[in-house]
Amino acid sequence: MCGFFSPAIHNIHLLRFQMDVTLYRNVSWGGWASDIRYTTNLLDNLPDNVRGYSIRAPSLPFIKHYLHKEVIYPLAARGHQGDVNHISDHSYAGLLRALDPSKTLVTCQDLIPLDAPGEASKLGLMRYRLNVSCLPRAAKIIAVSQSTKDALMRHFNIADESIEVVYHGVGGVFKPLHDRGFLRKKHGFTNPTILHVGSSYPRKNVRFILEVLKDIEGANLVKVGFLNRSDRRFMAREGLSTRVLQIDPPLDDIRLNGYYNMADLLFMPSLHEGFGHPVTEAMAAGCPVLCSDIPVFHELFDGAVEFTSPYDVGEAGSKVRDMLASDRTKLARKGLDKAGELTLQREADSTYKVYEEVHEQRR
Repeated sequence: MCGFFSPAIHNIHLLRFQMDVTLYRNVSWGGWASDIRYTTNLLDNLPDNVRGYSIRAPSLPFIKHYLHKEVIYPLAARGHQGDVNHISDHSYAGLLRALDPSKTLVTCQDLIPLDAPGEASKLGLMRYRLNVSCLPRAAKIIAVSQSTKDALMRHFNIADESIEVVYHGVGGVFKPLHDRGFLRKKHGFTNPTILHVGSSYPRKNVRFILEVLKDIEGANLVKVGFLNRSDRRFMAREGLSTRVLQIDPPLDDIRLNGYYNMADLLFMPSLHEGFGHPVTEAMAAGCPVLCSDIPVFHELFDGAVEFTSPYDVGEAGSKVRDMLASDRTKLARKGLDKAGELTLQREADSTYKVYEEVHEQRR
């Protein structure tokens, strides 16, 4: 059988293990859950020649985190380079000033602060712009969607061939549970239940969700993520406080999967997204999804979810009522099929292919 093992295949096999890769994770200071999950999933599914690297920063005072991110981390990162470097978060693209850019790639989730600058403080936006302005230096960029790739090309005039689209995978912990009815009864979910998972940033359109909820008699909302003061005041004024169960993050994936299973639908009327992790998780868990009709959601989830305008309360309310009155299993079927295509191993293999391309460019 050894006679069928061609030299070309042998060389590719050797390349995978002769190439050392450093995956630069965010400074460990609480961090964003999406980055922690992204890098952990990659390291769990990539070969052992890929190693993660980060530094730890004290959580207080606040300024120390930025000192570590902008000054101390770049100085430390320079001494831990591999044959290929992977910066896992585009907001850390400033590391390209310290690393060899010819062997460094960056994952870009989105450029939403550039398209919706009102969400960030003036100082935060200035720091963000300073970091992402380094993106064109990278040997390659991984974009998590075509929509993100288009934004990179629009804002920075980066060549098409320098950007690879690699969709996020979804973990096996997200799956339908056989005891859904028992869970709903145990947690007191007797009314139709709408779920939202995400932050309270304006782009998440949480006020819109509350306005839709107000018009759907008898339905409740489970909000996994913080609510801001303005939305809490709106809930109190409109008599919605008793109809909303708010759950503070972080939430482990097993508990989160339980909420996807107990909910009748996930409602994601976002105005901007780079990808949309909660949508893939809900689909994998067998939870029907109603999304805003923004381009990235159509790119990723056409045929697997329902769509609505994120500005028309009447239209969205009508869609929610129809979905609550429909067979949940039938609504979820196409989502389950789509989620089955988005595996963590597929994401890791596609990412490793980009590592090999960057390494080959330097040979």
